[in-house]
Amino acid sequence: MPRRSDPAVAPSPTGRRAFLADSGTLLGGAWLTLNLPVLEKLSAQARVAAAEGKAFVVLSPREAAVVEAASARIIPSDGTPGAREAGVVHFVDAALQEGVFAGMREAVAGVVAVLDGMAGGDGGYAALPEDGQDRTLTALEKEEPGLFGLLRLLTVVGTFVDPSYGGNQGEVGWTLLGFQRSGGWQPPFGHYDRAYREAGGGR
Repeated sequence: MPRRSDPAVAPSPTGRRAFLADSGTLLGGAWLTLNLPVLEKLSAQARVAAAEGKAFVVLSPREAAVVEAASARIIPSDGTPGAREAGVVHFVDAALQEGVFAGMREAVAGVVAVLDGMAGGDGGYAALPEDGQDRTLTALEKEEPGLFGLLRLLTVVGTFVDPSYGGNQGEVGWTLLGFQRSGGWQPPFGHYDRAYREAGGGR
């Protein structure tokens, strides 16, 4: 289980909620508002791929295994759903195909190569036990902060973005934050659009 002293992985359980809330706040607001139309375009392919178990389009099987394993250690399933349940690996595969993350294909391949190199062995990073994966992520954060930052960004976005946009399957990211979907994400919102929201608008 992740330790609070490991900066690369989320603490648990109450501290983990605070960590995730902070991450959601950092990625919320202007950045997500600006990029939601792009993320929405990715939603259908990511949801279908995850639901039907389709082959990855951009990620190789080994890359997908590493991304899934690493994201699951950044936001683990330690009593509450994590990145694996949110379908982060499918979101990443969809996001690398087009849009804001499309130019990061080589960087993601670099993350995988570095993690596998640090892990050693034929199985690479994905074959390590969880404590070994945590140590390797911590080393990545110290030695290659840019690559770790990209992995963390993709993990957090894939976990918390609205399920309509391909990630956060089953709204598990929102569950971690104690968030309840209530509509009114885009203006107008307030007392003057109460009837619109109560009728299901903004969802």
